[in-house]
Amino acid sequence: MNDNKKNIYEFIITIIVLLVFSIGLLFITTFARTQWKTGLAKTVRTVLSPYENEYEVLDFVPEKTPFAISSAVFKLRKKGYPNDECYAVIIKATAMYGAMPLVYIFDGDEYIFAGKVYDFSSEIKLPQPILDFWAKRAKLLLPVQKVGTK
Repeated sequence: MNDNKKNIYEFIITIIVLLVFSIGLLFITTFARTQWKTGLAKTVRTVLSPYENEYEVLDFVPEKTPFAISSAVFKLRKKGYPNDECYAVIIKATAMYGAMPLVYIFDGDEYIFAGKVYDFSSEIKLPQPILDFWAKRAKLLLPVQKVGTK
């Protein structure tokens, strides 16, 4: 009987340790995800600074694709046209120079290549076919547009 109590006690201690570890891991993951979104929003604002008179970065748009690991979508407000659906997409693009984050603005069906994230990549000129390829990939990350019924 004494052995039984000892086994139950060890089992309870093990469960408590695993539970505390899991809760700690959950808090760390939540904090890291929040910091990740904040950092990406700041980066997108920095890249879009030449367009600050036209667009304002609003909210992070959650994505439900496996591609979301290397990209993020932000809702934009177009100044002067507040009801238009505009988005900024930051995406990790790979080219012959390696991986580099690119930022695109999607305004309706049109897109604007806003720029590269890092300063050291400013002298690297990406060919237009590469920019077009990643723009098509980035457009797939945008939320589905709701069609109004008349």
